[in-house]
Amino acid sequence: MLNQTLILIALHIAMVAVVFVDLLQKPNMIFSKYGEYLDRQNAWWTYPIGYCAKCTAGHFSAWLFLTRVVLGYEPHSLAPWRAIAFVSLTILLTHITSNLLSRLNR
Repeated sequence: MLNQTLILIALHIAMVAVVFVDLLQKPNMIFSKYGEYLDRQNAWWTYPIGYCAKCTAGHFSAWLFLTRVVLGYEPHSLAPWRAIAFVSLTILLTHITSNLLSRLNR
């Protein structure tokens, strides 16, 4: 089971990923050149580094959770199940946030 801290971290990661991918990479925004670069690459490796909000959030949350385990913030015995739950929750929250943003922009 995830504690409140991990749930809030997942929500923060989701919001940052949606803002970075869905808003700041649009034309005339601060990261528009980076978004154009990712569009030109057309490769699998572009997804976790900013081409897809869910992929970016999932990738970042997986590395963050692994770092928390290594630093001793998470117990090793429950780490695999908590990692799966944390990454899944982050991807789900990113999907919900992205869909909510797209509905608000209509």
